[in-house]
Amino acid sequence: LPQDLSNLPLERLSANQINALCSVSRDYTRDPYFGLTIGRFIHISNFHALGYALMASHTLMDFCLRLERYFPIVTLAAEFSVERRDDSVTLRFQPRIPLSGQTEDAFITFLLRLMRLLYDKPLNLVRIEKRHTCPSEGPQPYVEEYGVTPHFAAPGAALVFDIAGFDDPLYGAC
Repeated sequence: LPQDLSNLPLERLSANQINALCSVSRDYTRDPYFGLTIGRFIHISNFHALGYALMASHTLMDFCLRLERYFPIVTLAAEFSVERRDDSVTLRFQPRIPLSGQTEDAFITFLLRLMRLLYDKPLNLVRIEKRHTCPSEGPQPYVEEYGVTPHFAAPGAALVFDIAGFDDPLYGAC
């Protein structure tokens, strides 16, 4: 990685650099759940104006649709889509290039933490699907972070929520 890396909005690491950084960090720390740790330290301000626009969403559904619309600003390495049904909302994260399990874990952890912060009430997370396999140490750190046991080795990553609350006004709506 460049020694003089800045936090300017238009300066970014490539997906390959992020994958390599996550893999080296996992290996160095010997923590197979390192992606969960990364996700706990990503802050919405890291996304600059888009982050603040997401925080100003009127409802969680608005938040999800806004994220879907502007996701290509964040990365072109994956697609993000929202599927609304009568009883559920599914958020899908489908990589366009090979991404590490740590990268997937970091994004899902960040996204879920942000949604819980914005909604400020319990979300009914029904299911999580992960592309990568479960570490040999078991799923307990995921259960502690997410409240459900993820389904591993899925074709794509997904979060499935009960639709209750997705149309409720958010506290920070603007």
